[in-house]
Amino acid sequence: MCLIISILFCIICCVTGNENPCDDGNFKLLHTPGLRGGNCIRQTSNVICDHYISDGWYKVLHEDDPKSRKLMETKVAPNFCGTSNPIWLNGTHPVNADGIVNRTVCVVGVRSYCDKQYEIRIKACGVNEYVYYLRKAQSCNEGYCFGKDLPCAKPNPCEPGNSKILHVDGDRSTSCKEKSMSLCDNTFNNEWYRVQKNGIDLKMPNTCVDQYSCGTKYPIYLSGSEPAITDKVVSRKACVNDGNMCTCSRFYNIQLRNCSTYIVYNLTSVQSCPERYCFGTEGNCKKEGEKPSNFLEYILAVVAGIVMLFIIASIVSYILYKKSLRIKSIHSEGKCQTPENEEQLKKQMP
Repeated sequence: MCLIISILFCIICCVTGNENPCDDGNFKLLHTPGLRGGNCIRQTSNVICDHYISDGWYKVLHEDDPKSRKLMETKVAPNFCGTSNPIWLNGTHPVNADGIVNRTVCVVGVRSYCDKQYEIRIKACGVNEYVYYLRKAQSCNEGYCFGKDLPCAKPNPCEPGNSKILHVDGDRSTSCKEKSMSLCDNTFNNEWYRVQKNGIDLKMPNTCVDQYSCGTKYPIYLSGSEPAITDKVVSRKACVNDGNMCTCSRFYNIQLRNCSTYIVYNLTSVQSCPERYCFGTEGNCKKEGEKPSNFLEYILAVVAGIVMLFIIASIVSYILYKKSLRIKSIHSEGKCQTPENEEQLKKQMP
């Protein structure tokens, strides 16, 4: 029995020992890869901390990276790589034939560029592709540095908090055709927007839109196709229909990203008015200065409330007034009758 257990243990050890850390499933993706670049200054609100990672094999890949990042082989100044004390490779990367190699990494500190050291392992997985067996950092102000000369990556506009909700009405739709309307998008600030009407996501039309549509004289529509999810951030032209036969002679450069169930748009402010971005195909115009349909009912309700308060106040005032008159009358009668009563009493006395 002991012999069988020993054999099984040896088999398990051999199998796990032969696992290739380059294969999918044998490594983890290190957190916050976009802020680990050598030119990424530490952010006060989001400091990288590798004190809470577990020892193991890792690959470092940001969603916008064409391939995985390399651990930096050069000294790094404090407060770069998204952390206070960057960790850099004091050595070189292996080639494929080297297999798994041991290397030393240095922690930048107050005294030197190598105040502290950790032992890690590295394996080459192809041309400039590597996996790293990283050790947990001893303190929270330490973080591994990946990506030489890379700046901080831009936030993913699909993630919560990285885009604004642009609440729109039906007057932005292509079905809103009103020549008297001249709304203008001259207040945008090159930010990411998720466009919604009553909680439903809307898209920018990608065909030419007639003039005097979308609540303005010169509507703006998308030139080109919508991006796929795998395309990530793409650049497109947003054409202004200025009456020149939909030739897109005037346009704005915008960005789009497909977030699976909706699209976000990085919109720029228009240069002249009245120009406006179109969103959606259905909806009624809401003219400038037009009040909601129930506005009259609201006014009547307010007036009725004021009248009721006036009536109640009048009744209360009348009651108080009558009560005060009665009290005065009683006092007056008492004062007038007292002498007469006394005289009558005197006459009745013997």
